[in-house]
Amino acid sequence: MPILRCDNVVKSYPSKGAKKPGFALTVEQLLIDAPGIYLLLGPNGSGKTTFIKLILHLLIAEAGQIELFDLSYTDPKARTWVGYVPEEFSFPSDLRFKEALVLFGTLNRPGSPSLANLDEIITALHIGSLLGKKVRQLSKGELQLLAISHALLGDKRFLVCDEPLSGLDPKQKDRAMEYLTLLKDTRGVTVLFSTHVLSEAEEIYTSVIPSAAGRIGPSLQRTEVKSKFGSLRRFFYREAELIDEHPQPTSPDI
Repeated sequence: MPILRCDNVVKSYPSKGAKKPGFALTVEQLLIDAPGIYLLLGPNGSGKTTFIKLILHLLIAEAGQIELFDLSYTDPKARTWVGYVPEEFSFPSDLRFKEALVLFGTLNRPGSPSLANLDEIITALHIGSLLGKKVRQLSKGELQLLAISHALLGDKRFLVCDEPLSGLDPKQKDRAMEYLTLLKDTRGVTVLFSTHVLSEAEEIYTSVIPSAAGRIGPSLQRTEVKSKFGSLRRFFYREAELIDEHPQPTSPDI
């Protein structure tokens, strides 16, 4: 069963004058049909966040087809197995870390085993010391750990992460990436990982989905990137050159 399929998807933003020109994102064909860590790689403003919001039905595509697990992306059932780490996540400031995690982990999921893997997450991410802290006392990195933990709760098969390591210190980043790799290797979890920081994903990615000049995909396996470009860094710079060759306004990423 394909995890994600996109065909001829279009999302555009109209121009709002000379200071805010229009932007169009297209995804001609993209297929994720095997577990792995898929790196959504591109410069800031290339459309990564817009694409993520499209597949999560936080934005509506004007044309084309998006499917999650053979279901339309507009079908609520499609989100059952999807965890999402946004670039920014707001929690009520008076809740304690564990209270926020439990509340949002069970919200709108009656009868689901959402908390079955809570202890495992606490151990893997080393967040035991944070459980009693109030949200307003958390640092940026600790807030990000809360968002990551929330996304991992329950039987997730597809994790969509928008700059998930933002604000984490080196140890926290290593633990998060090690746990994502473990979930991929032992449970067949697929991760879509958006970043523009090459060093964050160099060691763990299995495939790359390029984002450049208003276009997403198609994906390339790690071996293809190595054989054609030699390194992820060279691949990234080649994608940046496409923007220079075919310039258009940057994505508003709203």
